[in-house]
Amino acid sequence: MTRKELGDEELAAIAKGGDVSAFGDLVRRYQDRVFGFMLRSVRDPVVAEDLAQDVFLKAFRGLGTFRTSAKFAPWLYRIGTNRVSDWLALEGRRRFPGVRTDVDDVRDTAPGTLRTVEARQSVEAVRDRIRFLPPDMQKAVLLRHMMGLSYADIAEVTGWPPGTVRTNLFRARARLKSFFDELTGKTCDVKK
Repeated sequence: MTRKELGDEELAAIAKGGDVSAFGDLVRRYQDRVFGFMLRSVRDPVVAEDLAQDVFLKAFRGLGTFRTSAKFAPWLYRIGTNRVSDWLALEGRRRFPGVRTDVDDVRDTAPGTLRTVEARQSVEAVRDRIRFLPPDMQKAVLLRHMMGLSYADIAEVTGWPPGTVRTNLFRARARLKSFFDELTGKTCDVKK
């Protein structure tokens, strides 16, 4: 059996045993997904790359804590969500103290440009509000709406019971509801 045919957990067990190249194979399998998640979370490719590298470094250093009976992907994603949550809590508040308005300076009269600018501003405003949610709610939103994980996957990544996943998402949506209503000028329904 070749390395490409081995499952993630088998590679992780080999890497845990001291084979650095097995961990390199895992990095190659997950680097695009981890980087993509970081980029969607922080919206800065340079920061996203640094955070992704941090995730893999933490994973490599933490291989001793990886239970070979567990799934590798949720373990890695847990490290990633913790890292991005830490960044958003510390760096994000310093770097993005309010809604980013760098798109305000666009002065294009082409049809649709104003709508494009407004849409970008809206997306940035929503991302800004998500950054200021309590950590558990923020983590739930990031995993569900930015990474696209199912409720069951979120429970596995976070170690929360499924009911806690639903509660954190419901509460986050409720906190964001008034902001969405204000942003769109409509009343939004909070759904599970």
